[in-house]
Amino acid sequence: MSLLKQYVNAVRMYLPRGSQQEDILSELAEHLQSMIDEHEEALGRPLTEVEQEALLTRHGNPAIVAERYGAPPRSVAFGWQLIGPELFPLFARILLLNWVVTVIAVPIIRWFGTAIPRLGFWSFAGPLLTQLVIVTLVFTAVDWFQRLARRRPSARASLQNWRFPPNYLQSVPRWQSLAGLILFGGMALWWALVPIAPAVVFGSASASLEFSGSTATLYWAVLALLLISLAQRAATFARPDWNWLQAVTRLITNGSALVLLYPFAMSFPYVLAATSAPDPEGAELLALRINSTLWWVTLGTMSIYWLFNAAFHAWLCAQFLRYQGRRRAEQFS
Repeated sequence: MSLLKQYVNAVRMYLPRGSQQEDILSELAEHLQSMIDEHEEALGRPLTEVEQEALLTRHGNPAIVAERYGAPPRSVAFGWQLIGPELFPLFARILLLNWVVTVIAVPIIRWFGTAIPRLGFWSFAGPLLTQLVIVTLVFTAVDWFQRLARRRPSARASLQNWRFPPNYLQSVPRWQSLAGLILFGGMALWWALVPIAPAVVFGSASASLEFSGSTATLYWAVLALLLISLAQRAATFARPDWNWLQAVTRLITNGSALVLLYPFAMSFPYVLAATSAPDPEGAELLALRINSTLWWVTLGTMSIYWLFNAAFHAWLCAQFLRYQGRRRAEQFS
């Protein structure tokens, strides 16, 4: 897909559907194509992808361009704005897609999990509400960081959009790497402390609960993935131009998380009542609740997140490879 089509499609995301949408997009495409033709005629050669991207980006953020044509700004707000109009279309699509897959996946997961309690209201409502909270928090954080970055007068990010320019032409924002460093650094430290101080997981119930022996391999695999994610954020913070590294690393980590779902399912139960528990019956009940929660959250919620992320970053890696091929072709032409 050409950069012009990508830009027009980015604007399409913000326009209301209908016959007028196609008229607006056709008019926009003709205007932008004439701009590209004029620049190519002045240079006496075709524009490179980088030059086309710079020209189209200067035309404006696709969300703002759509508003010029009368597109209504949609957002998520509760007294104050959580998710702005620019990210709202992506937020709504990802949330809806997660919910649809969850409704399909939950009965399948239950069919394989004979040790898990029968399906009930919370078998569906729990994963759906968890995804609503997680997706909303993620997009709220992204929206806040983007608005913070755009306060800088020199920031080119004010012209960028989640749909344009494509990832292979964007540097990794430093705020994104910094947020990842804080998040994954904290998670890796917390996870590393689990064998030493189980209270970081069990809290006051640490005297009554213990991890089952089947979780040892999973523990080290999770720690390795957290450290890989942390290293990627550190690298792209130092070198934002290494944009390919983010796609490759996230494909590896999310793909590995999917592979680990099978040993995770086979490791059930994950938590047991300690032999020295002061209240054995209470500890057994608490362990059952924790095991059921871990099962449903991981297989009913996080598995869908990892699946979509792995597929998306596999697509991004393919884009990077195609772009490198086009760059080599430009150099030899």
